[in-house]
Amino acid sequence: MDDAFAEVRASFDRFCLAAGIEARRTMMEADVTAACAPHQGRDAARRAHRWGRTRGRIGFHGGKIEVERPRVRGMDGRAITIPSCETAAQEDWLGRWAMNLMLINVSTRRFDPRCPAPGG
Repeated sequence: MDDAFAEVRASFDRFCLAAGIEARRTMMEADVTAACAPHQGRDAARRAHRWGRTRGRIGFHGGKIEVERPRVRGMDGRAITIPSCETAAQEDWLGRWAMNLMLINVSTRRFDPRCPAPGG
């Protein structure tokens, strides 16, 4: 039984990590599109352009994992920070998100304080 629980927990951790990274990727792409226009698009009002990708680290389960993030340069050639990347690098939001999902399933029972406890 302990082995089965360990397998389920490891699988859940992998799921949370994959879902969190995908959500982060979607947020970063929205930030980049807001600054640079849609990918391969032309927009005279854009304030930056895409400049490839690089590896970065974010917190997860009390540690750090390496993920890929886009690079953006302003029209003056200086690097521009992507808000969702900065937030992810500063916080362990993937770890907190996973913990919240686990805590939701800890106890879903509703307790009525007016009712006496069983056996009491």
